[in-house]
Parts: sequence; structure tokens; C-alpha cells
Amino acid sequence: MTLLVNPRAGDGKVQTLYERWGYEKISEQQPFPDSPVFAAMMRFTH
Repeated sequence: MTLLVNPRAGDGKVQTLYERWGYEKISEQQPFPDSPVFAAMMRFTH
């Protein structure tokens, strides 16, 4: 599963929550020139 999260959301607490749920940051993406830079996160399943 993949998602984009704004690392500034909730002063970083949103990204931390996803990390607790098993997601890992794999890259950064800025979908549009005027959008924030998002952390691209992926949860690897076995």
C-alpha cells in the first residue's frame, strides 16, 4: 500500500502515526509546483 503524507501535518505527528502502522518513507514528491512536498510512504506486506 502506498500513500502521500504532508510531513508538516500535525507537526509531524501524522507521518509518525503512519510509521507506527508499518509505513516507511521511500521518497518525496511534489505533485504540483504550488503544492507542499509530500513524503511518499509504502507499507510492505509479506
